[in-house]
Amino acid sequence: MICLTRGQDLDQELKRLFESHLERWIGDHYLSESPDSLGQACAYALRTPGKRVRPILLLETCRLFSPSIECALNAALAIELVHTYSLVHDDLPAMDDDEWRRGKATVHKLFGEATAILVGDALLTDAFSALAVGYRDQARLAIDLSGELAKASGSGGMVHGQALDMFWGGRSDHTGEALVLLHTKKTASLLATTLVMGALCAGALPQDLVRLRRIGLAVGLNFQLCDDLLDSASGTGKSPGKDRAQKKLSFLNFTDDLGIRTTIADELGLAYRELANFPNSDRLVASLKALEQRSS
Repeated sequence: MICLTRGQDLDQELKRLFESHLERWIGDHYLSESPDSLGQACAYALRTPGKRVRPILLLETCRLFSPSIECALNAALAIELVHTYSLVHDDLPAMDDDEWRRGKATVHKLFGEATAILVGDALLTDAFSALAVGYRDQARLAIDLSGELAKASGSGGMVHGQALDMFWGGRSDHTGEALVLLHTKKTASLLATTLVMGALCAGALPQDLVRLRRIGLAVGLNFQLCDDLLDSASGTGKSPGKDRAQKKLSFLNFTDDLGIRTTIADELGLAYRELANFPNSDRLVASLKALEQRSS
């Protein structure tokens, strides 16, 4: 049983626990003696330095309902595999065409475009393997987690959001509603599912899942707002100003439209007040608020 010790920095402790679990997965699945570069490229993508925001939030949410987070480590692994796959594909020349990710060369720059496509394919597929194998003795939980992740990451969620991102690129007839839909699909839905999956692992009640999904959507939109405002900054680990240069639809398009930001701020305030109703939610609230204060 893995329990958190008092008096430690929660984020760093959770990150260490998750990184250890991730390293075991990488060693078991990607570092074989095969002469091709697929496994090495998968390991490279997963080891590229990152904050592990989604796994940490998933584990934090599990802790709201359970003193142990061991039950949620495979769910956290699955969410990180999906997130990393999305970054590898986003960076491809046919998509965002970026050479840098988290301060390191992107997968397609180092291993080639074809291998990068296959890396994304492998990580996405392996995410559901992690759930199927990790929860093989809990069939209902495995089904619920897989359904949650598939819905948030597929054609009804993140992938659709990426398609909308490409559709609106360079166009001038966008609206605030289009912006909110894009980022709800591309970013917020997966972050909301992160909270729901953490709660599912701990056996939370259906009404708690509904509340957490609503909270996650509000936090996810605000997360994207912060991301867009950081686009022009240096030191973010990506090519600075890339989104603006490509005329992507972002909150930077609405710098004079305070209505959208006010709406997001209002929803975020409601989310935090609702989250405060959960016992022992202080650490999760602190982790969520840290996303607003990041500089990269």
